[in-house]
Order: sequence, then structure tokens, then C-alpha cells
Amino acid sequence: MMTSTQLTAAVLTLLAGSLVPSTASADTWHHIDRLALKLERQSRELRREFRHHFRHTCDYDHLSHDSRKLARLARHIHESVHYGRNLHDVKRDLREAKHLFRHLEEVVDRTIYRTRHGHVRHVRHLMYDIEDTLHHLRDAVRALTSRCHVRRVYHKPVHTGHKPHYSSGGIEFSRGGLSFRIGF
Repeated sequence: MMTSTQLTAAVLTLLAGSLVPSTASADTWHHIDRLALKLERQSRELRREFRHHFRHTCDYDHLSHDSRKLARLARHIHESVHYGRNLHDVKRDLREAKHLFRHLEEVVDRTIYRTRHGHVRHVRHLMYDIEDTLHHLRDAVRALTSRCHVRRVYHKPVHTGHKPHYSSGGIEFSRGGLSFRIGF
């Protein structure tokens, strides 16, 4: 019969084997890094296009400021992915980039309508490409973060009868539909 220490060691060994990054996740990290670099380059190009085509419009300062923010955010996303930082922070940054990008689309549409500015088809194509990259990057990050979750479980009140008592904390591992909790 196994002791509780042996059982815990066996379970942890099995669990650790299932949580080790696979080649697929390494490939996904590389793919996310390439997408983040692509977003960074596209956002810099968008700034140049705004400068070239919209500098004479009344909305240029607004476009310049927001496109600079998007370019900085894209660079930050790329650095975060490249250096393996927290993917939840990357997800938050991607949401912010998407929100900022939507705003830029509105300003560009308003500017083009107001000024009857032509010859900006390539700017629109670049914006479609950026939107596609944002979506692709978001989906890739979401796929990688859904593979395995490890979280700290904190003490929480448990109501059993007359007065509440607190359960012990621990660590919870989950992958797919399975989860495993080690309490302490």
C-alpha cells in the first residue's frame, strides 16, 4: 500500500509530465511571436501612411497621437511575447489595442468623409490587414492559454452547519476538462 507521500509524488510526477510544454506549444509561442512582430511593423507603417496622406487634415494630430499609441502598444505586445511574459497581460494589451484600433477606424472614416480624400485604398487595406493580425494573434494567445492553467487557491469560507470554517489553500492544475487540486 502506498503512503500519502508516495501517492502525492506519483500524482505530481504524472501531472508534471502532462504540463511540460510540448513542441506544439513551442511552435505556438514562435507563431505568436511572429504575429506580434507583424503587428508591430504594420502599426509603424500605418503611422507613416497617416503622416503622408492625412497631415493636411484637421484630424491629423488625433490620428498621429492614436497611431503612435497603437505602435507603442504593438511594440510592448511583441516584447512581452518575445521575452515570454505573462500571456494574461498580453491578452489585456490585445484588448486595448483592438479598442484603440476601432477608434482609429472611426477617425479615418470620418476624416475621409469630411475631406473627400481619395487615393487611400492602400491605407484601408493596411487597416484590414492589421485587424486580421489582431484577430489571429488574439486567437493564438487564447489557444495557448486554454491548454493549461495553474492557479493558487486561497482560503475560502465553507458553511457546514452552525458556523463557517475556512478550507485550506492549495494549488489547482487544470487542462482541458480535467482539474487537480493540491490542498495545504
